[in-house]
Amino acid sequence: MDLKGYKIKGTTKCECGHEFVIKDMKKLQRINDDKFYGGAVRHVDEIKCPDCGKDTLLLIKQAGQTYIVKDIGQKEEDIIETPKIDNKEENIVSNEFTCPVCQKTFKNKAGLSVHLKTHQDK
Repeated sequence: MDLKGYKIKGTTKCECGHEFVIKDMKKLQRINDDKFYGGAVRHVDEIKCPDCGKDTLLLIKQAGQTYIVKDIGQKEEDIIETPKIDNKEENIVSNEFTCPVCQKTFKNKAGLSVHLKTHQDK
């Protein structure tokens, strides 16, 4: 089976601490490789960790009338080196939204929009 860049972890626990269970599964996908994982794993599902968002491959084994998560695989994150300018590190890609008035940062645009209303009252 082609793992598509996933590295098998040997555990069902994400690096962030989330323990994967069968309820995390979104779409059960059958694999036809009898030799993969010793023949025990017959299904997979590609999801994102609900806690940290890391791409995760659930290796699923049938257990009686149900299924269990036997192991996980996760993609290794690419490490982007940040250039140093005047001894200050600058992020190349930022998913944060910065307030133009006070420079406070927010994880999403909605948070910034609500925050900007505090500057209108002044």
